[in-house]
Amino acid sequence: MSFLLELLRRLGLEGGAVAAATCVLVAFYLLRARSVGARAASAGAAFVAYTTATLVFLAAGLALGWFDPAPGVIRDHLALAFGELVDVATGPARRLFRRLVEESLSAS
Repeated sequence: MSFLLELLRRLGLEGGAVAAATCVLVAFYLLRARSVGARAASAGAAFVAYTTATLVFLAAGLALGWFDPAPGVIRDHLALAFGELVDVATGPARRLFRRLVEESLSAS
């Protein structure tokens, strides 16, 4: 922004023209911020919707006796699910690393 203001001053424009250019730039950046804010708001709304649906499902499962509300069991199930998720997520990288190590060992 200061580059544009300096350019206007070098062109001989002062006072009102510089103030008008500043207002236009501020308006432009506010419009950009609004679009980013709208994306953030929609992501936040989606988070709230998914969290609400998860809590309603959890409440229904607890009420119907589908889940055991014991904290130890919940922790064990979450640890198992997290471990499986990590294995699935890191599997391709592990296979690639093993293949690279095997190729480097067989080449030497």
